Amino acid sequence: MKLLATLTNNDFGLDTKPISTAPKERQAARAVIINAKNEVSLLYTAKHEHHKLPGGGIEKNETWQKALHREAMEEAGCTIEIIRPIGKIVEEKDDERQVSICVLAKLEKDLETPDLTQKEVAEGYQPAKWFSFDNALELMNKDKPKTYMGNFMHKRDLIFLTHAKHILGNLS
Repeated sequence: MKLLATLTNNDFGLDTKPISTAPKERQAARAVIINAKNEVSLLYTAKHEHHKLPGGGIEKNETWQKALHREAMEEAGCTIEIIRPIGKIVEEKDDERQVSICVLAKLEKDLETPDLTQKEVAEGYQPAKWFSFDNALELMNKDKPKTYMGNFMHKRDLIFLTHAKHILGNLS
């Protein structure tokens, strides 16, 4: 999958600390989910004060595809069909290196009831809503995350969403 960006503390005006020789590695899967109206699914997280794409960590003995389907159910309350890859982004944080892959996915069935984890509820995740691409990008561009993690999540998902809009524009 094509590398779209590598994000570091420098992207947020912070000093970049040397990553340890054995940083914690995390793999994650994310999706730009579109419905029949070509609207995109976004969640809002109150703790980090920004919108985000559905997705999360790949669990032990789980494929990225299985993780993506699980995350779509948990965070967006829907089943999806994977259409095509968008790309991957590497996040080099103080104590962790995360590689997120992202795909374009089509809504199969909206179950309207997300199954958020306890951690997501504690972080103030609000149920996913559907937005036009332009409105989604406008919302995300107005977001001002107030946490270290929020800055990485926000920039990563904004890059993925921008690339997804470009891909869809080239398909029509």
